[in-house]
Amino acid sequence: MGKKGKGGNSAEKARAKAAKKAKQERSADKKAAKSQTKKDSQLLATAKTSGKGSGKGNKGKKPVDDEQDLDALLEQFRESWAAEHAVSEEKLSGPPSRRANATFTACPNGNDLWLMGGEYFDGDRANFYADVYRYSPDKNEWRSYSSPNQPGPRSAHQVVATPQAGGLLWLFGGEFASPRMTSFHHYRDLWVFSIASHSWERIETKVKPSARSGHRMAAWKQYVILFGGFVDTGARTTYLNDCWVFDTLDYKWTEIKSNPIRWPSPRSGFSFLSTPEGIVLYGGYVKRYVKGQRTQGVALDDIWFLSTTTGGTSPQPLEPVAWTWAKRRRVGYYPNPARSGTTMTLWANRAMGVLFGGVTDTEADEETMESEFWKDLYAYNLSGTGRWVSLNLKRPKKKGGGGGGAAAKERRRKEAEEAARRRKEEEEEEERRYKEEEEGSSDEEMNSADEEEDEEERVRLRAIEEARAAREAQNRADASPAQESGSSTTVEQGGERIQIESEVPEGEGDAPRAAEDDDPDDPQKTVPRERYNAMLAVQRNTLYLYGGIWENDNREYTMDDFYTLDLSKMERYVCLKECPIDAIEWNESGSESGSDSDSDSESGDSSSGSEAGAEGGQEGIEYVADDSGDEDEAAVAALLGEDVEVAALTPEEIEALRKQKVAEQEELRKKAQAFMGVAKDTSRTQEDILSTPFPGENLRTFYDRTKEYWAQNAHASGDSQHRGKELRRDGFALAERRYEEYKPILEEIERIQAQAGLDAAEARNSAARPGIAGGGPGVDSRNRR
Repeated sequence: MGKKGKGGNSAEKARAKAAKKAKQERSADKKAAKSQTKKDSQLLATAKTSGKGSGKGNKGKKPVDDEQDLDALLEQFRESWAAEHAVSEEKLSGPPSRRANATFTACPNGNDLWLMGGEYFDGDRANFYADVYRYSPDKNEWRSYSSPNQPGPRSAHQVVATPQAGGLLWLFGGEFASPRMTSFHHYRDLWVFSIASHSWERIETKVKPSARSGHRMAAWKQYVILFGGFVDTGARTTYLNDCWVFDTLDYKWTEIKSNPIRWPSPRSGFSFLSTPEGIVLYGGYVKRYVKGQRTQGVALDDIWFLSTTTGGTSPQPLEPVAWTWAKRRRVGYYPNPARSGTTMTLWANRAMGVLFGGVTDTEADEETMESEFWKDLYAYNLSGTGRWVSLNLKRPKKKGGGGGGAAAKERRRKEAEEAARRRKEEEEEEERRYKEEEEGSSDEEMNSADEEEDEEERVRLRAIEEARAAREAQNRADASPAQESGSSTTVEQGGERIQIESEVPEGEGDAPRAAEDDDPDDPQKTVPRERYNAMLAVQRNTLYLYGGIWENDNREYTMDDFYTLDLSKMERYVCLKECPIDAIEWNESGSESGSDSDSDSESGDSSSGSEAGAEGGQEGIEYVADDSGDEDEAAVAALLGEDVEVAALTPEEIEALRKQKVAEQEELRKKAQAFMGVAKDTSRTQEDILSTPFPGENLRTFYDRTKEYWAQNAHASGDSQHRGKELRRDGFALAERRYEEYKPILEEIERIQAQAGLDAAEARNSAARPGIAGGGPGVDSRNRR
C-alpha cells in the first residue's frame, strides 16, 4: 500500500509539472501573439492613413496599393527597430575605468563576468556610467557593449542573473546625480539584458516597487526577490524594508506582507543570497534618527532567512502562497566587530557566501569619528541554521626550523583556546537573547525596542574594544623571535574542528621578523588593501575582486585594482591589475561655487553621453530647456513685478527698471551660488548649521530639524516667559523669521537646480546636505548609505 501511495504522489507531481509547463508555454505564446498583433495594428493604421488622398489635388486619383504600402511600412519598421537595438561591441586593452557602486555579476551559463554602471567621485565632481562590460577569464579579456536603447547612467542599482534563454541579467533601480551632487534622482525601472544577443528590453508593469538605491535582489527559482534600500530626498535619507517578488514567467510584481514583528528592520547595502530553500539576508547599514539627538549611522550584523510554503492542492501546487522571515543566530567565527560596506557573494559549488572587507566607524564624540577598514575574508554556510568560518591563506611550510618552536606553538594554542572560549560565551549570550525574543510577546518587543538598540550599541562598542585588544595580544605574541611562520592551531567548538591560521602582522622590528617580511613566498603580501564596497563574484571555485573604496586624511580613494583567489586552495591572491594609491587623483572642492549651475548642466556620464534622455528614457527624469526668446509685454511685467504698471511707463523707464531688476537678480544668484557652497561646508559651527535652512528645505522641515535650537534661543533671550507649547510657539516664530530672510535665496537655488538638469518638482525635493558633495570619510560619506 505504501508503494502504491508513493507512486500516486509521483504521478500527481508529474501531472502538476506538466500542467505548469503547458501553462507557461500558453502564456508565452499568448504574449508573443499579443505583441505581434499590436505591432501589425499600428502598421495597418499608418498604412491606411498614408494611403488616403488629401486635399482637392488628390480627388479622382487611384489610391496606393494597400499591400505594397504595408510591405514598405513593415520594412521601415524593421529597419528602425534594428537601428535602435543595434549593439556596438568593443574589445578593451584593460579593465574599465575606476568606479564604485557598480554591479559585478557571474554569468549563469558560462565563465564570464558582467560589470554594469557605477560612479566615480574625484573630490570635486561625480561621473555616472551606463557601461556594460564582459570579462572573459580564460582570455583575460574585457569587452564593452552599448546600444541606443540601453538604461541610463546609474549607481547603487542591483542586477541578478537567471539561466533561461541563454542567460538573462535583470536590473532594477539605482540613482543618478548632477556632477556637483546637488540634486539626486532614484530610478524604479526594470530592465532585462540578453546575454545571447547583448540587447536590452525594458519591462513595463502597472504595479512595481518604489524608486530606490542600495537595495538587494536575489534570484530564486523563477522569481526575483527584492528587499530594502533607501531614498535620498536631500533633506533626509529614508531607509526601506519592503519586500517584492517578480515572476520572470508572468512578468508581474507582488509585494510580500507578513508578520511585522518577525521582519528585518529597514536597511541598505546588505548581503542577500539565494539557497535552494530560500533567501539569506545579512547585515547592512541604516541611519537612525533619534529625537533630540544627532543622526547616527549603524552597521547591522543580524541574519534573517526568507522561506516559503507552496500551494498544496491549488491548481499550481509548486507556486508559493506564503512567505515568512525567521531570524538566525550568529554561530561560528563571524565578522567582529560589526561593519558596513561588506560585500558577500555566492559560492554556489559549496553553498556558501564569501565576504570581504568593510569598515567600522566609532564616534568618540560629535566632532571625532575613527574608521577602521578591513581586508579579512569570511565564509557563511547558507544551509541548515548557518555557520560562520574565517578563511585564511595557507602559509608554505619552511624547511628546518629554529629553537623555541614548541613554546611558541603552545602559546598560540592557549591563545586560540582563549579566543574560542570567548566566542563560545558570545554565542551563549546570543542564544539567550534569541530565546528571550522568541518567548516575548509582540507588545513587549515593541516597547523594549529602544532599550534593545541601546544594548546592541553597547555590545558593538564592547566587541570593537575586544577585537582591538585581541589584535594587540596577537601582535605581542607574534613579535617573539622563536615564532615559526606557517603554523596553525585546530580547536574544537560546537562539535566541529576548526583550523585557525596564524596571521603575522606587519611592522615588527626584530631581525627574524624583518627576515620574514622579506620572504617573497609570504601569502599575506598578496592580500588586497583594506577597503569597503568592493565588487565580488565567484565563478566555479575562483573569487574575483574588483575595486572598492578606501579613505585616509579626509580623502576618498576609489580603486580599480583586480584580484583573483582560488578558494579551493587558499594559497595566495593573484593581482591582475594594480592600483597605487598615490596615483589616484583627488580634487578638493573649491570655493568658487559660482560654477555649480554651469557644471551641473553638463552630462554626469562621461562615457555614455546623454543616454538618460535617449529612447531608454528613465522614469522621472526630464531635462528643462532654457528658452531665450524676445520679451513681450507679459514677460516684462513678470520681470518687473505685479506692482509695476507697464503700460503707464515710457520705454526709457521700462529699460531702467529692467536693468535694475536684472542687476538685483544677478546679485541674488551670486548669493544663492555662494550659499550652495557654504551649505556643503562641514567645517561650519553647529550653531551656524542649525540656524540656517538647507537648500530644498521648506519651513516645516527646517523647523522640525532645528526646533530644539529655536526653543532654547527663545528661552535664553529673556523676552519669553512661556513654557511648554507656548515656548515652542515662540521658537517657531524665530525660525519663521530666519526662514523668511533666506527664502529669496532658497527660491533662487530651486531655479538653479531646475536649470541644472532636473525638473522643478524634483529640484524642490533635492537639498544639498552638509558634506554630500565632499563625500568625505565617515557618516557624511554618501557611500556609507
